[in-house]
Amino acid sequence: MNLNLEQRTKIFDKVSRLVETKHFNPTMNGVDWKALAKDRREQILACEEPEAFEKEVNRLVAELKTSHTGFRHAGARNIPARHAINATLHRLIEFIESKRTLDDIYGQEKVKSWLRQDIALWKSNDVQALPKGYLLCGPVGTGKTFMVECLAGEADVPIVKLKNFRDKWVGSTEGNLEKIFRLLQALGRCYVFIDEADQAIGRRESASGDSGISGRIYSMLAEEMGSSSNRGKLIWILASSRPDLIEVDLKRPGRIDVKIPLFPTTDTRESFELIRVLCARRQLTLGEDDYNAVAEALPVLLTPGSAETLAVKIYRISRTENKSPAEALRASLTDYQNPVPLDALQFQIQLAVKESTDLEFIPNSFRSSR
Repeated sequence: MNLNLEQRTKIFDKVSRLVETKHFNPTMNGVDWKALAKDRREQILACEEPEAFEKEVNRLVAELKTSHTGFRHAGARNIPARHAINATLHRLIEFIESKRTLDDIYGQEKVKSWLRQDIALWKSNDVQALPKGYLLCGPVGTGKTFMVECLAGEADVPIVKLKNFRDKWVGSTEGNLEKIFRLLQALGRCYVFIDEADQAIGRRESASGDSGISGRIYSMLAEEMGSSSNRGKLIWILASSRPDLIEVDLKRPGRIDVKIPLFPTTDTRESFELIRVLCARRQLTLGEDDYNAVAEALPVLLTPGSAETLAVKIYRISRTENKSPAEALRASLTDYQNPVPLDALQFQIQLAVKESTDLEFIPNSFRSSR
């Protein structure tokens, strides 16, 4: 779908204002930004195709030599060209921006080490050792999406999240995917994130009544993910608590090379440390003696999501009932019930264990599930 003149004008003017107010350095190369924008305005507004319009906007901003090129600069937040992309493809994709880093993730040291090694390889252009994709799997609440947000803050490349690209009109869904693929190729280097991949990605055999859309989505994604020319350019990240529902062929090496399982806590000590870290972020201090006092009441198989809920409850009790953090912890654990049914939790743990590509990612207590 082309952009009309009013839409193009609105986007161009917005980019111009952003560059002038947030990014323009008048001492940089002596470029007169206002004169440059005025000189190119007519030419750029004549581009009706979104891709051509976006390309010309990027070219204009590049002449100012701002640090937006390829979106590879770690400090380039809210870059002008990104606003143009969001304006044309806002329904289809989202740039994940985060101030968090992998240091914000409790535990998971082997996983964080692996991801940091891949980031270092990418920065040094040693792409032969890079995976084409990751699969993040594990029970609900284990922090799969949070890990992607932390990766966004740690990495020096953008993370593009695919939103709802399906459409009710015949051919529109495939057209949306083609637009997304062109954008990904234009970015140069990026992570591509698909959350709830078991639901978002189609299946090889389409369900009856969907006019074959699921099958075509599957084929298009499989081809793009498996392209050898994308190694070192695109890294796909699929997240799912039900990886068994993702087609086996889509998870094979050459498309998804590294499968990373995320797990809940394995003992009461881990549960306490997780709760203590989350409470510390709320200026609530728990000491070693507090662990000894509540050890028997602490739950095992505690996910970060459940621990976050507990930490909020502890904070609430400490503020509303004027109790110490230790007293609030004890009160919060009274009659505590895991929000995820135990049978569902154990089933999803088994799935994650079986998917893992590296034994180092699996705690010893879960390895018997392989």
